[in-house]
Amino acid sequence: MAIVKEFVLKRADGKEIYRCYSDDHKYIIQNETGILYESAEDIYPCKYTYSESEKYLESYQEELDKQVDEKYTDEFIDEAISNKETILETASTIVQ
Repeated sequence: MAIVKEFVLKRADGKEIYRCYSDDHKYIIQNETGILYESAEDIYPCKYTYSESEKYLESYQEELDKQVDEKYTDEFIDEAISNKETILETASTIVQ
């Protein structure tokens, strides 16, 4: 998506601090060094620029993984219940 740059504070010496982060919960790359950050705070004007990486933040990736696990667990349970009902219906028909 995009890098967000937001004002944090103005220091006593008048210099402004800005924070950069990904609005898509991804690491940001400091273009000049290649270092990955969750977010970065710099004095304005900043000598660094940032771009968004393809890698999700670990905490966000864990949440995504948990949602996937829950989804597939729910689907598995629904399928098992459906199969059990089908087996019971078939058995009932055979017994009659």
